Amino acid sequence: MLALGIGTFFIRFSLIGLLGKVRIPQRVERAFRFIPASMLSALVISQLTSYASSAPSPLTNSYYLAAFVACGVAWKTRNTLLTVFAGMVLLWLLRAIGM
Repeated sequence: MLALGIGTFFIRFSLIGLLGKVRIPQRVERAFRFIPASMLSALVISQLTSYASSAPSPLTNSYYLAAFVACGVAWKTRNTLLTVFAGMVLLWLLRAIGM
């Protein structure tokens, strides 16, 4: 376990050390800004598709309903924290009423 931890540390440290000395092009830096949003989207979509067979219709699936509402909040407010909050609160409420 200790060897794996040390190995992981050196792999990450080597990348940080190399990137600290190399000039990254502006275009690549701009592309890096989209990585967190794309990773979050990939995680959410994979979770949603894993629950696809649990309900006959997206309108009766609490996960899909919460995702639709979260998409609307994101589109209207462009606020990530509010989007996550709205989606999670609605999901918890729908699950509490047995949907």
